[in-house]
Amino acid sequence: MPAAPLRLSAAAIDLSPRVQRNATVTASPAADAETIVATITVTGDIAVQSGILVIAFGAFTQGTAGVSYNYRIRKTDVSGSILKATGVIAVAATVLAHGMLIGFDTAPTLPNQVYCFTSIHASGSA
Repeated sequence: MPAAPLRLSAAAIDLSPRVQRNATVTASPAADAETIVATITVTGDIAVQSGILVIAFGAFTQGTAGVSYNYRIRKTDVSGSILKATGVIAVAATVLAHGMLIGFDTAPTLPNQVYCFTSIHASGSA
């Protein structure tokens, strides 16, 4: 029996208004405090069926006194609700480390919902 022919194609659908990115570092965490590393604002009045997928990646060289880090994706700012967190991950001083988070927001406020990628470095000093 031959395979059923394709009747529909998504090749011509432009999803670029729905995919937004930011590669600008807002600040580098140096102290033992939660620091906003990057932010993104979801612009446009787009329809959301089930939620917004937020993907964040960070790489850093651990400071001279640092012992661990914790990445978070938050809504709005450092006091906003946490969508996803790595939990505390041990890393030795002067080591190059990296991590990625994928969060899903089921209740975004559109347009102009702000998401923050934050980092906390325990015993961080430089």
